[in-house]
Amino acid sequence: MTPNLYWDGDCRLTEIYRKADEIKQRRKNQDFWLQGMYIYEALIDVAPVLHSFAKKGAKPIPYSSEPYPITAKQAEEREERQAKTRQEQAKAKVAAWALKTNIQMAARAGEEVDGG
Repeated sequence: MTPNLYWDGDCRLTEIYRKADEIKQRRKNQDFWLQGMYIYEALIDVAPVLHSFAKKGAKPIPYSSEPYPITAKQAEEREERQAKTRQEQAKAKVAAWALKTNIQMAARAGEEVDGG
């Protein structure tokens, strides 16, 4: 707040500026906390490799492929993406199983025809 606004402006501006500063500080604190979460997760992911008794060939856990959801909408979108991915994986497994079963049945049918 400029001195001119403080002395010559609306008296409610000081309260509004103070509230805006509190919101700014809260947001900054939230950003630092989120940054700490990312650093903590990165350290935990790499921890299997860092200690002196790590098994030969130990590999770090891959870093997260997407950021943490902050809002409820982002969390919902992430859950929908994960559900869709799980559904696609289930479809792929069923398709692979069906293909394998069809090949086995065709092979048995061919043996029955050849043997008879």
